[in-house]
Amino acid sequence: MIEKIIAACGNDCAACPRYVGHPYEKTGEELRHTAELWMKIGYRDHLVTNEEISCTGWNLMEKLC
Repeated sequence: MIEKIIAACGNDCAACPRYVGHPYEKTGEELRHTAELWMKIGYRDHLVTNEEISCTGWNLMEKLC
């Protein structure tokens, strides 16, 4: 069973299409597909880059998500 990793944003990192941390790495194609889908359904108002959409989860030191 995959352990849930709940980030500060409220998402489960293990299920998030943006999360690129080990062991859930995503390919550039997967990130691009997510970016295109999120723009199409209105989560973004423009197509973002892979770097903009990728997420490494919540970091205790930086508090980013």
